[in-house]
Amino acid sequence: MFEDTLQPFVEISCEAAASYAIANQAGIARVRGDLPRARALLKESEARFAAAEDDAGLSTVLVRSAYTSLAEGDLAAAHQHLERALHLRAALGDRRGRGLVLSGLGLVETIEGDYDSAERDLAEAHDIFRRAGDRWGLASTLWRTADLAIARGRLDDAEAALQEAHAVLGETRRERWLASTLAGLAEVALLRGDTEQGTVLLADARARYAERDDSLGVAAIDERLRSVAKEPLRPGKDAPDTTTRQAKTKGRGP
Repeated sequence: MFEDTLQPFVEISCEAAASYAIANQAGIARVRGDLPRARALLKESEARFAAAEDDAGLSTVLVRSAYTSLAEGDLAAAHQHLERALHLRAALGDRRGRGLVLSGLGLVETIEGDYDSAERDLAEAHDIFRRAGDRWGLASTLWRTADLAIARGRLDDAEAALQEAHAVLGETRRERWLASTLAGLAEVALLRGDTEQGTVLLADARARYAERDDSLGVAAIDERLRSVAKEPLRPGKDAPDTTTRQAKTKGRGP
């Protein structure tokens, strides 16, 4: 995490480290689809952070809870968790944390159809990460910006956001992040009716996931390739919920 974010090491207690580990276990359970276990682990982590009066830890649990609620289809709960996390991040003076929460809010608001709020929150997150030179926060925010543009039917804007993300990530040689970006560009091509280009981009993304032994990424791309072969997308066909859902942010959320 520290290598990716270029954040300085922060000394924390063993108790806090254990609480963060439990929150991370909850994230793994969510990705595996075991939402009841994810909820139980989040409650345990939250109780530990609350007992220690650790607001930084609590904000982390709130964000994990938001993504678990999103997986459950409870948008109202996801929004509420993120709003609480945003308040805590602001009180802590944690600009990076605030940017990550704003990016998450932008995603939830896009799914809710509140496009104006999503645009405002994503623009603020983009500005925070651009000024800080934070490639990871900026790239993930650009993914969300592309999701919003697709939801609005603005494919040129979606492509521009994803091309910017690709440029931001290009020097990092992080294949999974690049693969997620290419998968998003593939969706834009498919929505334009360019099946050939979309398939090429998906194949490139698959190769990058495979290079990093990312079985979930490979499986998601294989499923998408099968659906494209069965029923190629045409211009104007409904857009997917998000362009980069298969990435699941690879644990690099707030």
